[in-house]
Amino acid sequence: MNSQEVREWRALYVLSRAQLAGMLGCDKKTVERWELGTTPPPRWLPLALETIAGHRKHIANRLRAQRDRKLMDRAHTKGLKVAL
Repeated sequence: MNSQEVREWRALYVLSRAQLAGMLGCDKKTVERWELGTTPPPRWLPLALETIAGHRKHIANRLRAQRDRKLMDRAHTKGLKVAL
C-alpha cells in the first residue's frame, strides 16, 4: 500500500486523520506521514484497514454516539434540553 492509497482509503470512508489514527492506535501525525510519503505505511496496514472496513457500520455508530454525547454535554452545560 502506498501513500496515495492510504489517502484514498481514508477519503472513501470519510475519516479524519485523527479518527483513523485512533482506530489504529497511533498518532495522527503518523497517518499524515504515511499519506505524505514521508514514512512508508507499515506492511500490516492493509489488513488493519480491511478489518476497519468490515466493521465500518459499527464504527460509524460509535462515532455518531460519541458526537451525540458531546452535543448532549454541551447542551446540558448551557441548561438546554435536547432530544436526539
